[in-house]
Amino acid sequence: YRLSSRPFGVVDIQEPVGYENDTRSYERDKDSRGFTIKTDIDLEFYGNGADYIYNLFQTYGINEKCTITKYERDVLSLSESFKIRYIQEIDLGTCKRDSRTGKVTVNATEGGLYDDIKNRESDEYDLISNLSADNEEIGSIKTVPFSPRPRSLFLESLLEKTYEQYRVNSVPRKAGNALTRGIKTIPLEVEYKSGDIVQTPFNSSVTSNTTDDSQSIELGTVTEVGNIFFWRSDIDRELSFTLDLEYVLTEFYDRGLSYSNQYFNLVLVTSMQDSVNTFNDLVVKKEVLQSVNLSNEVGVKKEYFRKFNIELNKGESLGICFEAIGETTFPIGTFGSPYVIQAYLNVTKSKLTIEDGQDYEPTTSRAIKPLDLFNRIVQKITGKDNLVVSSVFGNGGEYENILVDNGFWARGFPDTYTDSSGDEQSLQMKISFKDAFESFNYLEPLCWFTFYDGNVEKIRIEKATYTQQNFIGVDLGSVDNINYESSKIDFFSNISIGHSQSMEYEEISGLDEPNGLSELSTFIKRSKSKYNAISKIRTDAVGYELIRRKNFKDFPKEDTKRDDNLWMHDAKAQSNGVYTHNLWNDSINGNQLLDELPKGVFRPENLWNFRLSPMNRLFYGHSYSIKRGLYHFPKKSINFSSSNSNQNLITISNGVTLKENASLLIENLPKPRVEAEMIDFTFKMTQEIEDKLLGFRSVNGVLVPNYFGLIKYIEKGEEKYGRLTKLDSSDEAKVNLIKARL
Repeated sequence: YRLSSRPFGVVDIQEPVGYENDTRSYERDKDSRGFTIKTDIDLEFYGNGADYIYNLFQTYGINEKCTITKYERDVLSLSESFKIRYIQEIDLGTCKRDSRTGKVTVNATEGGLYDDIKNRESDEYDLISNLSADNEEIGSIKTVPFSPRPRSLFLESLLEKTYEQYRVNSVPRKAGNALTRGIKTIPLEVEYKSGDIVQTPFNSSVTSNTTDDSQSIELGTVTEVGNIFFWRSDIDRELSFTLDLEYVLTEFYDRGLSYSNQYFNLVLVTSMQDSVNTFNDLVVKKEVLQSVNLSNEVGVKKEYFRKFNIELNKGESLGICFEAIGETTFPIGTFGSPYVIQAYLNVTKSKLTIEDGQDYEPTTSRAIKPLDLFNRIVQKITGKDNLVVSSVFGNGGEYENILVDNGFWARGFPDTYTDSSGDEQSLQMKISFKDAFESFNYLEPLCWFTFYDGNVEKIRIEKATYTQQNFIGVDLGSVDNINYESSKIDFFSNISIGHSQSMEYEEISGLDEPNGLSELSTFIKRSKSKYNAISKIRTDAVGYELIRRKNFKDFPKEDTKRDDNLWMHDAKAQSNGVYTHNLWNDSINGNQLLDELPKGVFRPENLWNFRLSPMNRLFYGHSYSIKRGLYHFPKKSINFSSSNSNQNLITISNGVTLKENASLLIENLPKPRVEAEMIDFTFKMTQEIEDKLLGFRSVNGVLVPNYFGLIKYIEKGEEKYGRLTKLDSSDEAKVNLIKARL
């Protein structure tokens, strides 16, 4: 027997009293899908063992971790070498000392790393902070450079308004000027917007159009942007416009001044911002779209409809305006009262649609790989690094490069920055072990469990199929008291799959994004059991692209609703060591990801995270698990019900076509590992069976516990197989299995 703790080290002790009553139980954890293995023992320690435990309690209280390891002879080995029977944690909270005999009694529980994680699995930790949950220094977070692919967005802005008695004034002029003119935006208000934030025109209310002192301005002069311009570009871009306009000139008033010509024009105006720190614009170009002679067109309904493209340079603004012009023949130098043209009109339809699919330049983020993510969370819990092992997330693993970052990193924020109040702020990247594990379960069912690597307890995270191996782990032979029972909970009537974050973007409608939350139904009607595969880490490319465009360089003091959100990225490493997104024609292990360009989305050539869409994860990740209660009817289907995202995405890989709103035929799904039927029986426990349960099988170079293999038993001379869910290893052992499907 050996005791171990951080402050007192490792000590061999004399045999405690009570060791002969230790019994072992195995139980599958429904959340982690691993096994908890418990050895129930109440021990009495004497001599150096008693002193060790009591002094540890006296010095450090109940919070210090102390383990007891039991070694015993391997009677089945010719050398009868020692082997570990168990490593258990001493519960110092149960420590009792008899001062007369020096005896110390204490309970030994499973404890260890498993309990550390379970006790804190729902606690959120800031992964950027260099302190553990116990305020120990743990160093900096480990990240990789990440260059996200720009995602084309279909951005459509619809501005619409109607006004009666809308008035445009020319700028008041005294005699001596040959021209009096004014310009003013057509009445537009944002009814629905999905694109860059649109500036609502300043003059879009009736109250600003009722007096001579209007906000009309003269072209070529400095003016506030809102007077005539409603859209300013933050990059070089080309916009597609559709203008649908109807108006009637009802009257005009010229103060009795004789004008040689009087015009009322519809004009398209672009401008350049004159200073970085002001909202003034200088008009740089104008195009007359329609011209009306005021004296001839009063009372005539005018219509204008046109689709056209406009190129804007970075910083240029755009306006579509009405213009009033009066040309006078008064001789220069004649002074009199100010003169102005007032044109009244009814705007019966004013509708402007803007379409923009311009890509923004690439930016640089940083991200954390999944194995490093889980190691960081466990490090926050325990203060120790490199305790997580995984073949699926480790080097060369299938999901090694499913990266995670957050909104702040996507925007290029440093770890510390100055906010709008001038105060220094520190970034946070918060998540719990539970949320991280459940979120990565969106890819496919996963499992985690603890094990000993030498004397170091570690955690292993793998696919759930790791716990459903097809080798014979334990052969129990003939068993007794066999009972079979339906596992109703495994007959799923509904399926929820996707990420749980809001798809309501403040900038756009988001109707083009395929990665949201989907609901599906099966043909099962006599069960309310629901299959959930829901991530709290986002997978939506549109939400990420919108926040990426609000980069720290240009928007250092602007917050967004998604800054704290985490994103999951289907990525790859480039030759320069920088990671980026996988696109449809990228390859993994020499195999192109998709057979052809995806369909059903805007500009699919730069669509990323398509492999993380709900239907792709359902088919490639979860269908074998869902099928456990559906295989009885191979010609029936899993049917799409609803989604909060685009259901039109179509992907084709290895000849398999998946559409987000389609059905999946049961016979086309992979074979399940279990059937929805539970089995109970008893058997005679032997040392050989006990050793088998504690043994391992090498699978692809990885040691897998035998209890993750098939449990073989004989019923009426027939060999049958199940997968272990629970076992109490007393002399008359009781076992519960779920039926294996081979």
